[in-house]
Amino acid sequence: MLTGIIKWWIPFVLISHTLACGSGADEAQPDTSTQLPDTSNTVDLGTPEQDIPDNSDCSTIDVLLAKDLPSGDNPKLPVYEKLCDVVVTQVYHSGFFIQESADGRATEVYVGYPTSTGEGGWLNTGYPQPQRGQILDMVVTELTSYKGHEEITKIEPPVQKGTTDVSSFILDLSDGIVPSEELESRLVSVSNATVSKTDVKGGVRMDYGTAQGVLLFVENMPPVCLGATIQITEAVIIEHEGEHELKLFTGQEANISIDISTCVEPEELDDSNWDFEDWSTSNPPPGFINETEDFNATQSTSFAHGDTGSSCLLTWTSKENQDFVAGYYKPAGEGGDYTISMWVHDEDPNGRVRMGIIFYDPAKEKIETKYASKYSKDEPGWQYLTYTRTAPEGTAYVRTFVRMYDAADFTNAGYASVHIDDIGLEYTP
Repeated sequence: MLTGIIKWWIPFVLISHTLACGSGADEAQPDTSTQLPDTSNTVDLGTPEQDIPDNSDCSTIDVLLAKDLPSGDNPKLPVYEKLCDVVVTQVYHSGFFIQESADGRATEVYVGYPTSTGEGGWLNTGYPQPQRGQILDMVVTELTSYKGHEEITKIEPPVQKGTTDVSSFILDLSDGIVPSEELESRLVSVSNATVSKTDVKGGVRMDYGTAQGVLLFVENMPPVCLGATIQITEAVIIEHEGEHELKLFTGQEANISIDISTCVEPEELDDSNWDFEDWSTSNPPPGFINETEDFNATQSTSFAHGDTGSSCLLTWTSKENQDFVAGYYKPAGEGGDYTISMWVHDEDPNGRVRMGIIFYDPAKEKIETKYASKYSKDEPGWQYLTYTRTAPEGTAYVRTFVRMYDAADFTNAGYASVHIDDIGLEYTP
């Protein structure tokens, strides 16, 4: 059992496909922590106040976000909307968040990544980097959406009108408030959240108050144990691929702490249900783990290898690879050959599956993951898949899993499904 309290002081890596924003590249970018603002509530202005303009033609963030964006993965919409008296609630390496009032709507202004030479990003804006607590007027000229998260990508140089303390803008979610579209880009806090699922989409799921399974993403998050208690003094809500989550950016390590003394040992699973006849629980069935979240593993009596009983129907709705893991850590030894196998019924042209094998050391840390070269084929009847691999040095345990892939016309169909049955994992001398 782990004990103690740890405070995260970890070097973060910027990975654009997991950032709240990112109309830019998908490659890792260098840390630009020297450009990060002070995240305290003390306002340190970098620019003097300017003449206050006429606000008779002011629009609102609500009006802006109600606009219909073009279709596509990264739609851009030219607009011309003047936002008045918006407050800068948070500034990070590639942009800043604004909000109309302590209870008002919020959004993000994304400026882009700085390059390794310090160019780009804020240097391309033509205006000084805003500071936390500034009150601004700005004219928005372009709106976009990145993986569902709406953001402003072009503005005219903003006009500073004053300053304020943003403490009252932090919404406490602790009673069970769930991240939503209405709260997107809001500054939030959470007390006494419990980790209910680890290693999910690069983050963890948390339970707090009446809320369950809320996703927390911290860039390059290290492993966190089940049952750990999390305190978050400040994060933002972003949308990523249809789900609203809490996000912490690079340089915000002080905003989160984790108590690992409350961690619990995960349930020990066995191989007694690899024939999929026990459905006392579902999605996943006993003995299995839904390692990823965009699929369902449910009982099927329409198809069963051997014609009687049941099989497991895997149905996935994401083009991202999905993993269905047999949770049993089978004792193993280095140098031995281990053969994994299963029966597959695949008559869906839009998806396919193959098997994988994972080798672990005595502490159950991964040593190696390997995949079979053979995939399931779109054809009638049951097909037998098998794969043999030699255990690498240091192996003490081995596990197997099924990986799901999109194929053919998956995008238009929106899902794929196959049946699997009778998984095996054997030592082969």
